[in-house]
Amino acid sequence: MIYFDVLYLNEINAVISRMKKLFFLLMVLFCLPVMVYGQENNFTFSGKVDDCKTHEGVSGVTVKVVGSDGTQVSVMTDSTGNYSFVNCFKLKTSYVAMININTMTGPHKGITYGNSSWAWYEDYGYLNSSDKHIFSFSESVKTQHSDFCLVPTYSCMFPFPDFKFKKNSTDFFLVQEWMYTNGNDTALDCFTALMMAKKNWVIEIAGHAASDEKDKDQLAMARAKRIADMLIARGIDPKRIQCVSFSDKAPYEYKDDKGQVIKTAAKNSEENRRIFLSVISKDYVPKYNDEITGNVYDCKMKNPVKDVKIKMIGSDGSSAETTSDSLGNYSLKSYFKTGITYIIKAVPVDSTGRSKGIKYGNCPSAYYENPGYLNSSDHKKFTYSDTLKNRTYNVCLAPMIIDYIFPDFHFKKNSSEISTVTWGNDETSDTTSVDCFVGLLMANEHWTLEISGHASADESNKKELSEARAKKIFDLLVSKGIDPKRLFYKSYSDKYPYEFRDYYGKIIKQDQAAINIKSRRASIILLSKDFDLPITPAVKTKSTDDDGEE
Repeated sequence: MIYFDVLYLNEINAVISRMKKLFFLLMVLFCLPVMVYGQENNFTFSGKVDDCKTHEGVSGVTVKVVGSDGTQVSVMTDSTGNYSFVNCFKLKTSYVAMININTMTGPHKGITYGNSSWAWYEDYGYLNSSDKHIFSFSESVKTQHSDFCLVPTYSCMFPFPDFKFKKNSTDFFLVQEWMYTNGNDTALDCFTALMMAKKNWVIEIAGHAASDEKDKDQLAMARAKRIADMLIARGIDPKRIQCVSFSDKAPYEYKDDKGQVIKTAAKNSEENRRIFLSVISKDYVPKYNDEITGNVYDCKMKNPVKDVKIKMIGSDGSSAETTSDSLGNYSLKSYFKTGITYIIKAVPVDSTGRSKGIKYGNCPSAYYENPGYLNSSDHKKFTYSDTLKNRTYNVCLAPMIIDYIFPDFHFKKNSSEISTVTWGNDETSDTTSVDCFVGLLMANEHWTLEISGHASADESNKKELSEARAKKIFDLLVSKGIDPKRLFYKSYSDKYPYEFRDYYGKIIKQDQAAINIKSRRASIILLSKDFDLPITPAVKTKSTDDDGEE
């Protein structure tokens, strides 16, 4: 009995040991992402992937984010096309978001119009998008939002109905190719829905008659006009419809599945008592009955933003769009219907997430900023009525700006005399970089900067020397016209030696001599972007070091 109990206890202890190991492994798996990315940052990057045409969310799309530190994370869009990354990001790191639509390109998706069961549909997939969104975070910016738009690729089939008529009459009794619709009215409703969705189509209604009918030419035209009147009564613009009469000159043709003519009906056949629908143009510009105007502007700087698409989407499938002008103004004209709900949204054109180089003076390409605007989630929604016309909707776009590349000013040993200036991958000994930097500051007059003075470990009087170096750059910039109220300078002695880094921001080991040379410098830090020109805050020319030294 004792032996049995010992074995039993051993088994229990073994199970407990395995459970402890499993618990530890689970803790590592769940806690590691928090340890790596820092739960305290709580950074969030989210957005939506839409169909560029229907503006509906696209599910199953992989959104991938690559950081400048080499990290990679990905997530798939949900059933509504939305995605979100939480606690996956760090400070002082730039990220690039891109999408991959996996197996979405090519598969077909049927779209029906009205109550039609099969006859009108579009088969489409999506083209892979090359659009990349660039973003970063700071202590004050912890949420970023970017929307993607996928371009559909189409393979369309529209077998239009043939309306058949009674002899010597404009009363129709059969809809060829529409045997799965529930009656003639349903077929007309379905075709009307298709015309509403294809608002740029112009159709021809060709009237026909059999040879044994009376007044064949007039009868054929009357049949075409009968269908046209019914479509117009359902809301189709009469300018989009053209009626023609073929009398009995174009007998009905029987065709196989490939569209090849098998035989032609006899001229007196009842098959000839019909109308035939065809699209003759796809560039019709619809008329409008109302206009929405507004202004698109930068949420922070309040400056106008041009070339932004303003899209209107109706609950009936209608849509319209326009683009903001150089002053940020837009005018959206469309045919609005009472009782229909509309959404107005803004989509920056070729700027959301894309880099746009801006050169200052004769600066080389290394000196640039990458501005863009996040897609606005501030959608204006309203239900149209005749009592509320000529609406005005202003749109505010949140700017997205990449970290700027600022120059480092390097000095001779134990001296405040500038030896070289490095900016990005360029190093010069002339004033080109200084002039370029001044041009950058002139173009961004709301910036406030700190000039940080540093010294190397092998220099004497490090505190005073690093302060003299910062003051040197301060005086240089002020002499070239920069408002001293925008500049702060501070001494850091030798507390922060220069760090050599690779493309991904990882530190590269160097010998102490090389570190000392690079550490004799003055660096630029962007403190804020909201310096108010009319208000003049007190000038700060010096600041106390962290350890209290002057």
